[in-house]
Amino acid sequence: MDNKVANPFESLTEQLNRVETLLVELLRVCQKNSVAPISSYEEGNGGMVLAMKITQLKKRTIYNLVNRRMIPHSKKGKRLYFDGKELREWIKSGKRITVEEAERRINSQ
Repeated sequence: MDNKVANPFESLTEQLNRVETLLVELLRVCQKNSVAPISSYEEGNGGMVLAMKITQLKKRTIYNLVNRRMIPHSKKGKRLYFDGKELREWIKSGKRITVEEAERRINSQ
């Protein structure tokens, strides 16, 4: 009779190897498809994905804002381009002041 006890670390090692293999494959696919992290999208110019990520608006809403020229954008041919910094400034420009801020402005006059 064989009294071999299974090594629990063998199972963990196999699982870690599978996870590592999946992560390497995911990285390869992302690099092949030129998928950049969102933070790098937000640094410069981008398309609809950038606008949707920064504004948290749906594609249809952004198209409506573009048609009414209410959102900062550029257009080259049929392609739309958005600048992350301009979008963040556009969002800030719509900020409403709080009651405290209004009172401070009144009292400072």
